[in-house]
Amino acid sequence: MSQELGATEKELIENRIAKLHLLENLGVSAYPSKSERDTLLAEVRGQQDELVESKKEITIAGRIIAKRGHGKLFFLDIVDESGKLQAVLRADLLDEKNFEIATLIEVGDFLQISGTIFVTNAGELSIEGHGVKLLAKATRPLPEKWFTKRPNFGSQLVIS
Repeated sequence: MSQELGATEKELIENRIAKLHLLENLGVSAYPSKSERDTLLAEVRGQQDELVESKKEITIAGRIIAKRGHGKLFFLDIVDESGKLQAVLRADLLDEKNFEIATLIEVGDFLQISGTIFVTNAGELSIEGHGVKLLAKATRPLPEKWFTKRPNFGSQLVIS
């Protein structure tokens, strides 16, 4: 993230296109025709207790709206049409190719994650990723204004 501070939009786009080429060199399709998603994020929240206890592997998909961490651990905030969920991607749980994909994804990309649901020490419902698949690589950065304040509605996520 810090590498993007002060960069012009043109530099950001060039950086994203360079990452797109790196993904293609890894044999990753940046725009596959299918997703294997089997669970909406709202369903994860609705079945939270059952999914945490059973450790059943599920597959979610959505747009990355935040990425934190570096090295061998990443936290992603993912949204779909039904809600938001945190994803945790660790080098020791992903194979080398999947972790390389995780290092090249950015805010705005669409991603599919397979894994198990758990609650972090901070109490955040999360998916622990065992597999990732890029669904769409964003070549332009997201607009600066993600949230808009509307009277009587609070903050609302604006995705264009």
